[in-house]
Amino acid sequence: MIFTLAATCGFAGGNGPAVSAVVSSASLKAPIAPGSFITIFGSNLSTTTRLWQTSDFGPGGWLPRSLDGVSVQIGGESAAVEFVSPGQINAVVPADLPPGSASVIVRTGAVTSQPEAVTVAAVAPGLFVLPPYGGRYVAADVQTGTGAITPAGSQAVNAGAN
Repeated sequence: MIFTLAATCGFAGGNGPAVSAVVSSASLKAPIAPGSFITIFGSNLSTTTRLWQTSDFGPGGWLPRSLDGVSVQIGGESAAVEFVSPGQINAVVPADLPPGSASVIVRTGAVTSQPEAVTVAAVAPGLFVLPPYGGRYVAADVQTGTGAITPAGSQAVNAGAN
């Protein structure tokens, strides 16, 4: 007796996640650095689109390690996942990841991507910019906790909202 098992993963064409690039979220370039936000580009990375919410955080405020069944491993360590969509994931590189070469793997449900090689640097400076101003201004936070630095004539951000 022969049995045939067929499985589907819920993606168009039955394809699983495929990673095409891993870059710093601030510079949109390689390398990546421990503790920094990264952006993973690809296809079939998620079946949903969403940002992390308060309910996703664990006891003590631990960052979520998955959103809607999507998780990321970098150098064998679980990364915090901030945003998922079919073509993009934003995640936080584990703070204790050593410099050197590492592999990034995306898991969506039970389906895993092929490893994508990345270079991990001790630091990877980059600046987030404010898109409404054509990238002319850097997004920054006032360390006193009073709000964000904004261009003259723009709307200020209240403390705790940034």
